[in-house]
Amino acid sequence: TFLFYGLSCLSKSAAITFPIVLLLFDVFFDKITLRKIIEKIPFFIISIVIGLLTIDARINNADILDLSSQYNSTEVVLSVLYSIFMFIKLFFIPYNNSAFYIYPEKNENVLPFEFYISLLLFAASFVILLIILYKRNKKVVFGLLFFLISLFVMLKFIATGMQFMADRYIYLPMLGILIAIGYLTQQLLKKYLLYSVIVLCVITTSYIYRTVSYSKYWENEEALFSQTIKTEPNAVPCKNLLGVAYRKRGNIGEALNLFNEIIKKYPKYGNTYNNRGNLYKDIGEFEKAINDYNMALLYQGEDEEIYTNMGIVYAMKNDFQSAFQYFNKAIAKNKNFYLAYFNRGKAY
Repeated sequence: TFLFYGLSCLSKSAAITFPIVLLLFDVFFDKITLRKIIEKIPFFIISIVIGLLTIDARINNADILDLSSQYNSTEVVLSVLYSIFMFIKLFFIPYNNSAFYIYPEKNENVLPFEFYISLLLFAASFVILLIILYKRNKKVVFGLLFFLISLFVMLKFIATGMQFMADRYIYLPMLGILIAIGYLTQQLLKKYLLYSVIVLCVITTSYIYRTVSYSKYWENEEALFSQTIKTEPNAVPCKNLLGVAYRKRGNIGEALNLFNEIIKKYPKYGNTYNNRGNLYKDIGEFEKAINDYNMALLYQGEDEEIYTNMGIVYAMKNDFQSAFQYFNKAIAKNKNFYLAYFNRGKAY
């Protein structure tokens, strides 16, 4: 068990909640003893080490946008509470789902109203949990605590990246909600069999319809990112990826307009310069491409992909000395980046 737990932590940092879940099982379905606590200490040691490494990686990753200067500690906590209730809401009412949930823009330095409401909802939920505990409904309490514990490690207590939540965070935690629902449904079926069956059929049918209707947005990149922008108009990474999809299809005008729009609003978002540079490269605007790649390097830092793109442009200009210089820089940055070797080989 210990070996496979260690491997699971190396695979996915969310696994660090496992020893806490084990204790939860002991508390609710067994008897907690000092021996049971001691035998879980090695698991907790791995959890702490992996947890600290994950936090360090998130903070120091140059590719992650640091938003800590834009949102104070109180606002980060409010966004965490809001995300918890959004997860629950999307589980029961799966509408306005998005592939990307961006941090909200503040109006006169104030978050949207619903973020403050989440604090009241949290207080109300705490009271409800106490009532359930008072009634000693073990399975329901276990399910809710399983949900919160499993979700805790995925919550954005550090404001990094542009999204404060993602649907994939709740795949495991929602098992806890399902445990609680399963127990309550079992009790309802005993008392109100006919009504419960009718309600379950209606709910199941609506979920099937929603699943089928939503699946069309995952047919291709354009469909997915176009829909995401409708629900999250300020989702810059999705606009960026939609521009890439337009470029792949050969829709240069729409791609260029989208990249220009992003750069106008977020002039320090380096990845968009790289993508616009690729577009300029495609249409033979080599000087504009080089300028954009330089801007990408300025805001994104040294990057093997950008260096390779620069090398390709210089090779297309027949300036092979400069091309080799950038291909070599790409390889020095990442010796396993095969595209740099491939394009340097073509240049030779």
